[in-house]
Amino acid sequence: PRQVVVVEDDKGELQCTAAGGVEGEDYLQQTSQRLLRTVLRSNESKLLLDATKDARFSNDPALKAQGVRSALCAPFTDKVSGARGVLYVDNLQRDNAFTYQDLRNVESFCQRLATDTYLEGFEQVTTGPKASEELQAEVQQMDPRIYIAVAVILVLVMVPSLFSLFGSKEEDKPKGPTIVTRETADSKTVVVSFLRALETRNFRSAYQYLTQDRRAKISFDKFNGQAVKFMSEKGNSWIIARLDVVESTMNSDGLKTYDLIPPDDRLLRWKVTTQKLEGVWYVSSIREMGPLTF
Repeated sequence: PRQVVVVEDDKGELQCTAAGGVEGEDYLQQTSQRLLRTVLRSNESKLLLDATKDARFSNDPALKAQGVRSALCAPFTDKVSGARGVLYVDNLQRDNAFTYQDLRNVESFCQRLATDTYLEGFEQVTTGPKASEELQAEVQQMDPRIYIAVAVILVLVMVPSLFSLFGSKEEDKPKGPTIVTRETADSKTVVVSFLRALETRNFRSAYQYLTQDRRAKISFDKFNGQAVKFMSEKGNSWIIARLDVVESTMNSDGLKTYDLIPPDDRLLRWKVTTQKLEGVWYVSSIREMGPLTF
């Protein structure tokens, strides 16, 4: 993957402070200015599972010109220097290169960067993985923590097992490159990931979250048609990106139901029920979602 860290200067201009895996020296021009500005303005991370099909950025000239297949972009504010910026990571080879776990790891570190004056574990991380040695820094005065942040966040994406150095309470994972898998260990994560797949029009990925029994009854072609129709209905693209996911019921049969609540209409209740089968959560039914109801 390519990695770029961008900070906003006093004049509101974007400045590249460090980069890795990027050919040439014009690092900033090889990233999507619109994506960077969107993340800075909203202060919300963006995960593009399939940049070529993501309705928000599929027509972005920079992403198309560079052939970006998937991307992750997260905002940060450094407590020591006060710098505001974004970390940008992309992959030119394949879609779904980054997972929601990668995004959570990066966001967690960004939170640490914003709140901690000293981040324990820097020495171990920055001197260990070879990937961090490949980073390049532009010649300009910038707090060293920003450079360190590039290396650390890159490591969090490429070697998730090292996230434990920063206080993660998750179980240790084998060292090695990130393995892209569906998030199925937590029922709410399954619902959120299913919604994000719909939001980015990655309907085949969304289909894989359905239970095997449901997939036996609904072919992918039929599900794809239902999803296309649902996302084309007025307002649904906007709503699905802003839903609150709230657990409403749980029963002894291994089922959990979630209310999907839009921010501007608290009376609207879409419902998704998940089912746990052999320790793995799946989407088993959808209600009140028009063409997607089953």
